[in-house]
Amino acid sequence: MPLGMFNGRHFFRLSAHQNGTLLTHGEYFTGWLHRLILGSIGEQTRQNFIAMNQALKERAEKA
Repeated sequence: MPLGMFNGRHFFRLSAHQNGTLLTHGEYFTGWLHRLILGSIGEQTRQNFIAMNQALKERAEKA
């Protein structure tokens, strides 16, 4: 969004973990509207991340 109103920086980190790989997935939100916007879409965004993580896990385990 213009003027630094809202910005999201998505990230994925892979690291060795016991007998496999640990995926850390998230997003940093900034901007002067981020609290207002996240109040509206935050829970749905979190649920979408969970669904994506589960689908990725299932796909990786089939490989």
